[in-house]
Amino acid sequence: FDATATVFRIERVLPEDILVASIDPASGRLDVEVSPHQFGPVRIMIGATNAAGATSYQIARIDVFPSVVFVDPAATGLATGLRWDDAFPNLQDALRIPHIVGIPMEIRVAEGLHRPGTVEDGEEATFIIPGDTHLFGGFAGNETTRDGRDPQARPTILSGDLPAMISIPMKRGKSPTLPTSAESTH
Repeated sequence: FDATATVFRIERVLPEDILVASIDPASGRLDVEVSPHQFGPVRIMIGATNAAGATSYQIARIDVFPSVVFVDPAATGLATGLRWDDAFPNLQDALRIPHIVGIPMEIRVAEGLHRPGTVEDGEEATFIIPGDTHLFGGFAGNETTRDGRDPQARPTILSGDLPAMISIPMKRGKSPTLPTSAESTH
């Protein structure tokens, strides 16, 4: 901006529903409140006017990322991970976010057995948890805070036993593929 700018204002926010932004008209300080159900790039057009009435514009780009994501295989929503209804169906999807954005993150995982993939996934079938990522289990999938979890009543299990796919020959040359469990029985 022009160093003589005395009045600042927000001209436009894209996407429009992702945040509430306000600017101090005298200092140009920008305050942003992000919707908890959105993330990605946000662009804010800011106008600055100097004492002579000349206006200049700049675009501020803010990359917005969630600090908490949700995993629940029973979720039926959009699979964005941004709330329980739209939780990621598998933990692998949630673990990709901290790898991509490189920020500390909390992942809340619903009760049940979670596997990193199938035998066909090979070495890719592993849970890699970044150092600044915190995993919490014991959720039913409707809690509003981390304190609502109960790991004793709702165990969350991360298993390395991968389900295999086997072929069973059938008459007329057809061979359907059926999932089986590779879990240990002891």
